[in-house]
Amino acid sequence: MDDDARRSRLNALIGDWKTTVTMINADGSDGAVFRASDIYSWSANGKFVQHDVDADMEGIRVQSLEVIALDPSGKGYISRSYDPDSTYSNFACELGGRPWRIVGDVQCFAGELSDDGKTLSGRWSQSDGSGNWLPLMEVTLQK
Repeated sequence: MDDDARRSRLNALIGDWKTTVTMINADGSDGAVFRASDIYSWSANGKFVQHDVDADMEGIRVQSLEVIALDPSGKGYISRSYDPDSTYSNFACELGGRPWRIVGDVQCFAGELSDDGKTLSGRWSQSDGSGNWLPLMEVTLQK
């Protein structure tokens, strides 16, 4: 698949999303529920997707920025997420039609776009440091 075709797949993410985040407790039960907005837009040069996150987590405003680009290897995408504490994380991403996967060293996401493209839902997991992924939160984004 050429670069233009790979870039066009990212159009499925573009737009303003209202997000519900449900934390997952250590025992697997649902925890606190938060609201956020996720805005995906094309950069000025049309080569990158900018993802702005604005969340209210128990009265604390959490804002972050992610930049998504084509993986130079010709497979999938790469992203870098900048967190409010000035740290960043790198991820490898796959968008294969409806499935959207994000994998980093410490966190990963497995989700899927709805048939109409107006809902993205999935689960973030976090590494326990020994190769196991523990559920962290369920997210549902709606356009």
